[in-house]
Amino acid sequence: MELIGQKACQHPTCADVGKLDAGNVVRHASFGTKSGASQRCLCKTCGTTFSSNTGTTYCGLRCSRDEFDQVATMRVDGVSISAIARITGHSRSTITRWLERAAASAARFNDQHLGAFEIEELHADELCTFVGKKTNLTWVFTIIEVTTRLWPTTVRGRRSCRNTELLLTRRFIAARS
Repeated sequence: MELIGQKACQHPTCADVGKLDAGNVVRHASFGTKSGASQRCLCKTCGTTFSSNTGTTYCGLRCSRDEFDQVATMRVDGVSISAIARITGHSRSTITRWLERAAASAARFNDQHLGAFEIEELHADELCTFVGKKTNLTWVFTIIEVTTRLWPTTVRGRRSCRNTELLLTRRFIAARS
C-alpha cells in the first residue's frame, strides 16, 4: 500500500490524530462520484477509513474541486455573485455558501502560516460602505503591513472605540507588542 503524504487521521480516538506524515495513512480504495473518482484512505493505527477530502475545504461538496476553485477565483477577480451564478448554473445561495467556505479556509490558512512574519511598519485605515441599502452603513477597519502588503487583521462593524480596540488587540498584533 502506498503512503499518502500530508494526510492525517481525523478520528478523535486515534493515537496519531492530526499528525501529518506519521506514516500511518495509506491509499485504501477509490470510489466514483458525480464529480469524478475520489480516494479513500486507511489509517493503519486505528483502522478507520476516510475520504481524501476529509478535513479539507472540499469536504462534503457536490462538485469538483476545479469548479469550487473557479468560483472563488472569479469572485477574487471581481465578478459579482449574480454573474457567477449565471456562468456556473448554480444558485446564488450555493455560490454564497461556497465563498463563505473559501473565506473560512483562507482565514485558517492565514492563522497557521502567517503567525511569524516580521512586522516593520503598520498602516491602519477605515472605510465606510453600505450593504444592500445606503441606510445600512458599515465600517471596515484594517491594518496593512506596509512592506509586504499583508492584511494581518480586519474588523467589520460600527464605528466605535470597541471595534478600533479589537482591531489593535488581535492575537498576532498583541503578541508582537
